[in-house]
Amino acid sequence: MYIRRVRLENVRCFGEGEHALDLDLKLDDGGYAGWVVVAGPNGSGKTTLLQAMALAVAGPPTQAALTELAPDDWMASGGAQARTNLSMEVHTEDAFLRSAMMVAEHPDPFTFRTVQQMDLRWSLGRPPGPLLPAEFLIASFHGPEQLGPIVTPAQNGPWVQSGRPMGWLALGYGPFRRLARGSTDAQRLSEARGTSKARLVGLFRQDATFASIVPWLQELKLSSLESGQVHYFKPTRPRLDDVIALLNDGLLPAAGQIAEITAEGLWVETAAGTRRLERLSDGYQVALGMAVDILRQIEASYFPMEIRQVDGRWQVLNEGVVLIDEAELHLHPEWQRRLGGWFTRVFPRMQFIVTTHSPLICQTASPGGLIRLPGPGDDQPARKVTGDEYEQVVNGTADDAYATLFEVPLRSERAEALLNRVAELESKILDDEATDDEVAEYQAKKAQLPASAELTRLLKRLDN
Repeated sequence: MYIRRVRLENVRCFGEGEHALDLDLKLDDGGYAGWVVVAGPNGSGKTTLLQAMALAVAGPPTQAALTELAPDDWMASGGAQARTNLSMEVHTEDAFLRSAMMVAEHPDPFTFRTVQQMDLRWSLGRPPGPLLPAEFLIASFHGPEQLGPIVTPAQNGPWVQSGRPMGWLALGYGPFRRLARGSTDAQRLSEARGTSKARLVGLFRQDATFASIVPWLQELKLSSLESGQVHYFKPTRPRLDDVIALLNDGLLPAAGQIAEITAEGLWVETAAGTRRLERLSDGYQVALGMAVDILRQIEASYFPMEIRQVDGRWQVLNEGVVLIDEAELHLHPEWQRRLGGWFTRVFPRMQFIVTTHSPLICQTASPGGLIRLPGPGDDQPARKVTGDEYEQVVNGTADDAYATLFEVPLRSERAEALLNRVAELESKILDDEATDDEVAEYQAKKAQLPASAELTRLLKRLDN
């Protein structure tokens, strides 16, 4: 399953008509798997975009479990109806409960794909009567007409509330990512294995955590000890050794390696010695927590997980969508620089859609996968960053990315004031208009400028 296109109308900060959000997520290679980066200032709707997509995939009943916001809290001010529409590419692994095989008569069902529409609406009722409590209006979920009766409603597939059909993998991670156990309610949702609530709770709840990852690894260890026993009708689980080898293949810093899984927890070998994961930095906890949780959720959604070595490197070949809000949080810049490359190499068939304020995260965007959202008061539409702009971001410096995507000064207000004052004094000196005190001030302030500021100083002097 991939998200091909998303349209948001009257959803929070997004308007309607030409002010609606309308994004085609196809990458330059014609596919959808890759690292899609959404950049923009605060208030541009990055979190809203991820959460709206998540709810459209998960369906109306899931919203009540994930967020306390009323449906009308999702609507733009003054709007009577809000709408999220997703065009999705669906594979036969994304099953329907009441359909033995969605494409049973297709000659090659394992490669067959179809496009489905997910349409989720919130409404405040019909004027001129009084406003009614906001409610969901389920519009449509359909595919090509030639499929006829084999296509079933969303309630029978991704929106199903019982029975857990295979596939429909959409995962969500918000900015409050940590390992320690959260509230009882959030933990209950996280442990509802294979449900959309468990997959997306982290995108909506600040108290959701990665507390389930260590028990899952311990389960795999137990399964490996039982591997000699025959379990009829029991799905094959991934081998713990394979999972550890995958995680040790470039995720952690050079000296970091997972040492072992014991009853006490997950132990990591670092330059400072072997430590339990809970005793390591937030960066270790977030990187390992997210990677292991993706593996855990894949196993709960697909039977079996397709983990294997390809050209000597470990990969997982299942499909799905992973939404990550503020992907850079808790990560050292070096980790930010490598994050997108590692996830897309290890999960080459996953569609990652991440938001960020970090130029280092932006520089790893897949070709065709860099999106800029306008800030409040900016009338420009959301757009893909392409051509020379894209090349400047991904092949340039972090400063180039800041200037292209975020349009913020690269120096502090204090540094800008210093540069302006030096340029002003230098102009006076060249025009023989400076006093002795101003010459002394110029010499003192010029000494404070680093060598990299000299060109900027000269340009400012020319402007004056």
